[in-house]
Amino acid sequence: MLPRHLRLPAQIIPVVAKQGKQIFSSDLFHIKLLTDSTASLWAISVGLKVSKKAVVRNRIKRLFRAAIISVDQISDSTPPNGKYLIVARSAAITDMTSVQLTEILKSCLSLS
Repeated sequence: MLPRHLRLPAQIIPVVAKQGKQIFSSDLFHIKLLTDSTASLWAISVGLKVSKKAVVRNRIKRLFRAAIISVDQISDSTPPNGKYLIVARSAAITDMTSVQLTEILKSCLSLS
């Protein structure tokens, strides 16, 4: 589970899904952002279409959590404030490492 200070409340997730601006899209996942003046808050969504197996869906969530925490702990650059929703689109994410996902997130958020 993400640390509490990074977690997006469950009631806000549908708002970000509908009103958020898509800032990154690929075959593997896309990221939606609803800009806000508060700190960066994150949510991860992995649906049944990605995989019927809970083991695979949970692994994808763990990979994204590790990448989010890595990006948050980088002291020289932090993601812009806002509410982020990561929506997984493919089970092929499980073939990636958390380091690779961290690099992708950093490049999506222009933190290089």
